[in-house]
Amino acid sequence: LEAKDESLKGVLEKIAKQTGYRIFLNEEWGKKPISIQLHNETLKSSIDRLLIGLNYAITWDESKKTLSLFICHPGKCSGTMLDVSLSGQKTKFVQPTSTIVK
Repeated sequence: LEAKDESLKGVLEKIAKQTGYRIFLNEEWGKKPISIQLHNETLKSSIDRLLIGLNYAITWDESKKTLSLFICHPGKCSGTMLDVSLSGQKTKFVQPTSTIVK
């Protein structure tokens, strides 16, 4: 997968299509421009490279092939989540009381 100045949402849509995962992302981060080349990498490695330098948390459910990416501003991790694999379906997310942030 290669992307040059594509939206984060667009890159994640491609990853969702290639992996079969359902991927959720904070709506406000969907337009963040991304330039990256990913070849023969694991899903985790690809996500780590996409989000380098950002404050984020990930939840995985391998049995349901679901991945939720919570990209946060310092002290705030809430907003509307987009399901990038299902044409932008939205759901509300409020920061839980304990979150592991990378």
